[in-house]
Amino acid sequence: MADARKPQAFISCSLRAEDNNFVDLVERITSHFGFTPMGTVGRHAAAPRPIWHQMKDNIEKADCLVLAATPRYVQEDVHDRTKTGKGISELLHVEVGMAAAFGRPVLAFVQEGTTVGGFLPAFVQYHVLKTRDYTDLNEKLPVIGRAFMAAREMVEARWKKDRDAAVIDGRIKAFGVIGVGYVGKTVLDWLFTGQESTPRASGSLKCKATTSNGAPCRYSALEGNYGFCGIHRR
Repeated sequence: MADARKPQAFISCSLRAEDNNFVDLVERITSHFGFTPMGTVGRHAAAPRPIWHQMKDNIEKADCLVLAATPRYVQEDVHDRTKTGKGISELLHVEVGMAAAFGRPVLAFVQEGTTVGGFLPAFVQYHVLKTRDYTDLNEKLPVIGRAFMAAREMVEARWKKDRDAAVIDGRIKAFGVIGVGYVGKTVLDWLFTGQESTPRASGSLKCKATTSNGAPCRYSALEGNYGFCGIHRR
């Protein structure tokens, strides 16, 4: 079953006024495909902390990174001056590298006429877009949509992995708290046999959970366990 949450997309982009039209276009595409733009220092986030700290924290919190690459510097090949181009800001390379380090999917959009260098093409497929060309965008939307679908699948796989890890961690902690005593033995019996061998003590507070077939749990709630027994510890 698909998760109903919207993935959070860190927008890696220029903050210059002349680049706003392209960045706005990329953000609207991101929102159109069900991702929530966030995290850009100076655009979506601000804090009295070093910029690189904010970049790192926000990229780690995000589910993916969406790059809106626009030209920043004139770059010249010292061996072949015919290869002069308009390169992107080094901070965008840094943000893409951080996303890779955190295992976040990267979707990259490059404004036509921008030279991206060697790192980005070696790392991820990117989409070259014109800022105000409806025909160009209409032709490329199907491929862009498939890229967002693939990113969504990667994000949901990570969410599931995190949920499974949290469940396992909770069960390990439950054993650490209750030990192999009255309730601990009940848990062990259930793990080994699938049957709950020790009934709930008479007069004690009932566990609030239900079993897999919808029946009320037969066991007592543990003190300080929010109304649940050892088996159904939250």
